[in-house]
Amino acid sequence: MKAKILNKGEEAEWLKFAQSHPLGSIHQSPCWGHFQAAVPSRGKYWIIALYDNGQIVGGTVLIRHSVKGYSWLYAARGPLIDYRHPKEQLAALLDAIEPIAKEEKAVFLRIDPP
Repeated sequence: MKAKILNKGEEAEWLKFAQSHPLGSIHQSPCWGHFQAAVPSRGKYWIIALYDNGQIVGGTVLIRHSVKGYSWLYAARGPLIDYRHPKEQLAALLDAIEPIAKEEKAVFLRIDPP
């Protein structure tokens, strides 16, 4: 399993996955990331996709929230993974989030699993 931060040209692939995932919602769509990035206290988002055999099998839209020189990261209504067997997917996702958290001086990560 490999995690990848998607660029704008790859967002349609993520949208297709998010719309087909049983737990998918607008909060895990690229549109939500664009909307949140326009809010001054947020300003950034990432879409992190988990690939297995060339197919997206999980991931999240990650939003940065800024607070007095620090930040926190939020995967609203996510991440979208296989919650029957979450260990491998969560580990890969957290490995991809860690460098973002360090760069953004994030003090915590908030997720909304089901």
